[in-house]
Amino acid sequence: MSLKRSVQIGFRLETDEGVSEASELVAADFARTITEYSQTSKGNRYERDEAKAGLSKSATLMGAAQQEIPWTEEMAGGGKTVATAAKWHDLLQACGFGAPTQLKKVQVGTETTGSDGGFVPGVLFGDNAVQGSATKTGRAVGVYVDESSISSPKPQYLVYEAITGVFGAADTAFVYAASGTQTSRPVDSVPTDCGTAQRLLSETDAQICKSATVEYINGGQAHRAIGARGDAEFMLEHNKPPRLKLNFRGVKDLDATGSVPTKALVASVPVAPKPYVIGKRAWPVLLDAFSPVVTKINIALNNTLADRPSIGTGIVLVSSEKAGYLATRIGDRNISAEIDPEHVAAATYDFYGKWQNESLFKFYQEIGVPWNTTNGLIVFTAPTVQFDADDWTPSDRDGLIVHNPKLKFTGDADEELVIYHILLV
Repeated sequence: MSLKRSVQIGFRLETDEGVSEASELVAADFARTITEYSQTSKGNRYERDEAKAGLSKSATLMGAAQQEIPWTEEMAGGGKTVATAAKWHDLLQACGFGAPTQLKKVQVGTETTGSDGGFVPGVLFGDNAVQGSATKTGRAVGVYVDESSISSPKPQYLVYEAITGVFGAADTAFVYAASGTQTSRPVDSVPTDCGTAQRLLSETDAQICKSATVEYINGGQAHRAIGARGDAEFMLEHNKPPRLKLNFRGVKDLDATGSVPTKALVASVPVAPKPYVIGKRAWPVLLDAFSPVVTKINIALNNTLADRPSIGTGIVLVSSEKAGYLATRIGDRNISAEIDPEHVAAATYDFYGKWQNESLFKFYQEIGVPWNTTNGLIVFTAPTVQFDADDWTPSDRDGLIVHNPKLKFTGDADEELVIYHILLV
């Protein structure tokens, strides 16, 4: 007897596209909290409708096999460096994102210094008031007070992505805003690591996202997808942990007998970190400067997965035979988000006006706090989104008017969505 719930899912980015990492999967690759899991083996059968004297049917022929493995995983854990980044960053690399890049922090005064000073997500800054004369530059993420500090007043940090040079304690950081009065902050410390940034890739011949080996162990067998890539949805809902809804597809690995390889559950799998619960504490959600009342924001990448059948070459299976497929590729994406904001007066935020006028606006959401040592702060930010609905019909939530449009993520140079993961302490 095999229990349906006795399941482990292992995930490992492939060093070489389409080359199985099965021999390298270790207990840590299975250390994840998963729900809503399944696996589908796709046989691609060929039905033979042969001419016969009678009505009997001919045997079906089996073509090359593919493997699909969907599951939902909690977004938990994190580290200050690229090498110690949370496991979910690897998952995103096989869903169209690039590898995480390093975030830095420098102290810029204390909690008494004031607000962000113009150092908002994506803004460029440097060590000279004239941008062309700067020798040290960066891209801001934000300014955060370390609420865990016992100092009084508490230190305040500028978190950023370094571009050129290394800021020092004697420097001044000048914001290069497109318009308005230039602001600046004196730098009070040398930079230290404090998390990661992750951006989407273009999926060109010269730049593609990583592929993965994904393994679903159940019933004494390992259903393994090689050269897999996937689709992902960030599920950010009230009274639930932040979760990733995933679906990976690749070539199904078969042994020398043409069967699924046997494998027992992996022993001594580490316990995954405990996640946040969204809504246990309120964190900012912004459409430009407006903060709507919402119960969910589910952001879907909507990747188009290309299976890439091939009769000339293919992925090498554990049986040493070549499959009739190459590694899965991502052919397109169409990022959208489901939201359910309460209605407000048009003077506060004109939902209908922005929809009717095809207005573009910024999207920003935080999950967590940057001084939490386990999960840190997760920031989702998009420079341009718009309401995406052919028809606009409001509904109600406990008698209150709510809207249910989708957000369409637009933008240039694959900057539709950027994810920051910040750990100050």
